[in-house]
Amino acid sequence: MTPLTLASASPRRRALLSQAHPQVYVSPSHIDERAREGEPPREFALRMAQEKALAAEESTGYVVAGDTVVALGEQILGKPRDAEEALEMLGQLSGRTHHVWSGWAVRGVGPRASEVIASGVSCGEVTFRSLSAEEVRAYVSTGEPLDKAGSYGIQGLGGKLVSSLKGSFDGVMGLPTLEVVEALLDVGALTPAHPQLLRSSLALRERVRVAAWRSGRPADAPRLLAVSKRHPVELIQEALGYDLTHFGENYLQELTQKRAMFDQMRGDALPESPAPLTPTWHYIGALQTNKAKRIGSLASWVHGASRLEELRKLSEGACAAAEARALPLHAQPLRVLIQVNLSGEQSKGGVSAEALPQLLEASSSLLGLKVEGLMTFPPPGEPEESRPFFKALRELRDSLATPERPLEHLSMGTSQDFEVAVEEGATWTRVGTALFGERPC
Repeated sequence: MTPLTLASASPRRRALLSQAHPQVYVSPSHIDERAREGEPPREFALRMAQEKALAAEESTGYVVAGDTVVALGEQILGKPRDAEEALEMLGQLSGRTHHVWSGWAVRGVGPRASEVIASGVSCGEVTFRSLSAEEVRAYVSTGEPLDKAGSYGIQGLGGKLVSSLKGSFDGVMGLPTLEVVEALLDVGALTPAHPQLLRSSLALRERVRVAAWRSGRPADAPRLLAVSKRHPVELIQEALGYDLTHFGENYLQELTQKRAMFDQMRGDALPESPAPLTPTWHYIGALQTNKAKRIGSLASWVHGASRLEELRKLSEGACAAAEARALPLHAQPLRVLIQVNLSGEQSKGGVSAEALPQLLEASSSLLGLKVEGLMTFPPPGEPEESRPFFKALRELRDSLATPERPLEHLSMGTSQDFEVAVEEGATWTRVGTALFGERPC
């Protein structure tokens, strides 16, 4: 696999590009970044991306460059020189619609190493709420605006200033990832075994970021749990290369086999070779008490414990695993999310909301594990029909959280309703079919 070089020091662009390729090197370009007299914002963004791609001095493989231009009409708003200029820019944007032009360019390899072989511009239309002077001052005081074009970052606290967005969220962040990846596929810079897996992983994560922004949270607050049950190890290996590191299984035998295969790969790796990527394993769903100890020794996370006896067995397994690795019990505890049955369906597992406080209290004395939060499965239905259950779980968590036990995580949502779950506060959303496709029989 040919590595990519990013001609930018932006951590946001690197994070976005790393979702498409496991080897992204950084070689920032140093060029004159001033707009020409009368140069339209769109042409300026494209020219900057192309010039940065050509100016990258140290490159390994194809070079990707990007440039983001925030424009109020034809007025270009660059990065503020200081807090006073940030205050002025945000005041200009308050209550108005502006455009974010995100230019990108790809430089070739071999005989085409001095050419831009693909380029384009993404446009996002962003509308700010009418902001009070106090809001603007409070935001500037966080320091976030001071290294951002236009004095805000939609992926962070600045997202709360935005009332609407049309276009690519990733483009407004700094790189229209899906658009760039399609170009990289076209020119042969990316040659995945399963191109649709790459496209799905990028599209899903952008949808998660958008849902987080709609809920007023930072774009990276929720995480995608790739539900890999019944899918082959080869597909998991490919997904690991797309910066997906957490995988969910709900059959003990399959978890055992897959973990053993990845452990073997790690053991077979040559000392001089890069360490192979390995998954962080999550066990999802109903537990059988006689299997819980083994699950506790294999998984890093468990989504779905609901009885004290299950938790005790998980604790035993976690303690045994820590002992085998010669680790203190508190070093890498098994992280558990308690399943709560909010629908009252007899067919669904989970502790009742009324019995949850007692279970949480009893779990606090168990060694080797830590209750990190709650999870739930709503009844089947349309996405909006799940919202009351997700909201109820969040409110239940909020009512029970304490400084000593913050219950930070909420595991909610699947391929059908993950956006609603994220809007209601999910920190983990469990996606299988929408990522990998239909499961093999």
